[in-house]
Amino acid sequence: MRNRTRSKRAAPYEPTSALLDDPHREVLDSDMRRRLSESITQDGASGCWVWRNRPDRYGQITVAKQVRPAHRFVMEIYTGRTIPQTHHIHHRFETKGCVNPAHLMVLTPEQHRAMHARRVGGKS
Repeated sequence: MRNRTRSKRAAPYEPTSALLDDPHREVLDSDMRRRLSESITQDGASGCWVWRNRPDRYGQITVAKQVRPAHRFVMEIYTGRTIPQTHHIHHRFETKGCVNPAHLMVLTPEQHRAMHARRVGGKS
């Protein structure tokens, strides 16, 4: 009998259900929900939530007359935590336009530099 191991792949996140329709996210008014919904498309193959169909660029969103990085804003909304300005958001799969919180990591600048140094040095 062959040993079959199945990789457990997380179900892809659906922005409209996981982020926008969560009843605990009452901080999002209807206009912000609409704006986010219109700005995020899901890449079925990668599971990325791509900001305005631009996977190669960091997205931006204007909130309270301030332009904010879209990935940072979505991460804060999704986690319910303010991310210190001193911290970086790392894109696990190097897709700059991805705002899927499952694909993002909050790191200190030192952790972020070390991660990129390992990737460049180890070619991983």
